[in-house]
Amino acid sequence: MNEFSCTAFTTAWYPLWSGGEGSSVWLFSNNQMVYYCSIPVASGMQYELVIEDLGSSEINLKTPITVTLIDLGAEVIAEFREAEISVSEDTASDALQWLKESIADTYITFKKQRHRLGPLPMRQLRVLEEYLVEDQKG
Repeated sequence: MNEFSCTAFTTAWYPLWSGGEGSSVWLFSNNQMVYYCSIPVASGMQYELVIEDLGSSEINLKTPITVTLIDLGAEVIAEFREAEISVSEDTASDALQWLKESIADTYITFKKQRHRLGPLPMRQLRVLEEYLVEDQKG
């Protein structure tokens, strides 16, 4: 049996999936908590998962976002392809966290600078506006 470490998250990610033998990420749920588990990595593996929360107090999701994880062995790339936003980190959990922060930061920045955006950033903002909304509390 493979040894692996798990971290519990209070926000739900779905669909719950397993990358299979040798993958870098497993997600599973006990209907109250979702767990991220890292096990030995197979370089070149690619997975999609859906996030329901960016972990931001300023930005909420209108609808879940599908992200892609690509494990290259020495680094993991996390992408929100539809908005052309990607980051890389040493671990899947770090890449996912940084991607969530990058999505929220890009939305806030582009929304404030809407009148100055060129064609690509404007297209990215339109995609982000389909998924995100500023928190109206406070």
